[in-house]
Amino acid sequence: IIYTDSSIECDGCENCERCGVALECVSFGSVIDQELNHVEYYGWDKGALYNLADIFVYPSFYEGFGFPPLEAAACGTPVVASFSSSLSEIIGDSGILIDPYNTREIALAISNIFQDTNLKALLIEKGQKNSQRFNWQNTADNYLKLFYKINEKRN
Repeated sequence: IIYTDSSIECDGCENCERCGVALECVSFGSVIDQELNHVEYYGWDKGALYNLADIFVYPSFYEGFGFPPLEAAACGTPVVASFSSSLSEIIGDSGILIDPYNTREIALAISNIFQDTNLKALLIEKGQKNSQRFNWQNTADNYLKLFYKINEKRN
């Protein structure tokens, strides 16, 4: 488990009692997106971390847009994310949406993906397809259409 929340204390044990899983936990501390875009952490860039992950879990309580889950999906990593704020609109049915306050629901979503290879494959496929909706060319094209529409109404 790779996590970035500095408020979680985990010593990287093999059988992490706090997490209830038998995986190694590695902390990257508090990671700022801007830094991740420009700096390698422990020799890994953000895309490499997404590609190496089996699942990307993002139980965020607040999001402005939600780039990390979208980036993970684009890299072919199944996403578990909060149904709160913009994430349900961004991720939709291409990931599993959870209540960020419900740890049992989060654990069940993770377990389901690990145990059901068909579900994992479906989430990877849907995630990659969904992520194609969001690119800078589409954004620029939509703004250009909006500017033309505004200009037509002014004339």
